[in-house]
Amino acid sequence: MVSKYHDIIQKRIVHFGENHRKVKRVKTSGHPLHINHPTKNLSLIYNPDVHFQLKNRKIIVFEIADRQSNEKTIADIIRSFLTPNVSQVYFVVPTEEKRKEITIMYDVILSKLADDFGTKKSKLPLDANVIVISKEDVLDIDKLDALLKEYITL
Repeated sequence: MVSKYHDIIQKRIVHFGENHRKVKRVKTSGHPLHINHPTKNLSLIYNPDVHFQLKNRKIIVFEIADRQSNEKTIADIIRSFLTPNVSQVYFVVPTEEKRKEITIMYDVILSKLADDFGTKKSKLPLDANVIVISKEDVLDIDKLDALLKEYITL
């Protein structure tokens, strides 16, 4: 079950995308992204909280990590790297402490994939943004919309 914080932010991100000229489609977690095996007929499912498909076919992923475990966050980061056409990943968190945790996780995983496994950084969604929106700011819809408009760049 998602929190009120999660639900409000998800609805406002959807609203933002539906009203942005560069966004072709807005989908929520009921509409998964597929990570296909390169040679076999196998795939994994990735259900981000929200994702936008832009008119240029790029995908922007949004994860709302208010009560999410570190293990789920790590899995979301890895799945976002593996999903075709993902160009940006946004994590929305309620505290600066959570922002720091996710930023470290993202940096470590990106560096390991790029350095240890020879993955070209140009193939990874380098634009991971961790946005702090406090639980108090969520209660003011105008302020929340202004923050999303300020932080989300398409």
